[in-house]
Amino acid sequence: MALYRHFIQGNYDGALELWHRTRLSNMFFWSHAFNPSVKAVCNMMGHDVGQCRLPVVPLEGAALDESSESLEPLRNKPAFQ
Repeated sequence: MALYRHFIQGNYDGALELWHRTRLSNMFFWSHAFNPSVKAVCNMMGHDVGQCRLPVVPLEGAALDESSESLEPLRNKPAFQ
């Protein structure tokens, strides 16, 4: 919504900056199983959404580490302004 708001208000620099900050996490979601990826990131951000139900398995190992790394650009400053 913040990206959309920036855009419709003509704040293209703000929209572009937000897009760049969310790009890594979006690329992660698009290149891994979507539901477990989103749930892992939500859990990392303090939103207890639990894990996916079987047969979908949660992220583990390198994929879980990569999901955490994809959030790095969002950790310095709130993403949704």
